[in-house]
Amino acid sequence: MERFIQGIHYELSNSAQEYINKKLQKLEVLKEDIVDFKMLVLHEKNGYTVKIDTHTKWGGMSHIACGSSKLYKAVNQAVDKTVKKIKKEKEKIAERK
Repeated sequence: MERFIQGIHYELSNSAQEYINKKLQKLEVLKEDIVDFKMLVLHEKNGYTVKIDTHTKWGGMSHIACGSSKLYKAVNQAVDKTVKKIKKEKEKIAERK
């Protein structure tokens, strides 16, 4: 799995980067299914938006965006939604076989 994490209008601090890496451990179970992973952290005047784009081995693309006034809350929401969506897609594919 290729990972790309970038801050836009915001430079990710070491503590923020460590927190994001800790939260991405949830994706370790699905790392064989994810080909590309891209996370953008946008800092806007009213808070943070975290956008996650994933490409899976079965050709699926998912785009998740979550916003919050707090960075860590936005990261939590985006990662949780991504894990849930990929697991759901994986179950659907398993049912078809």
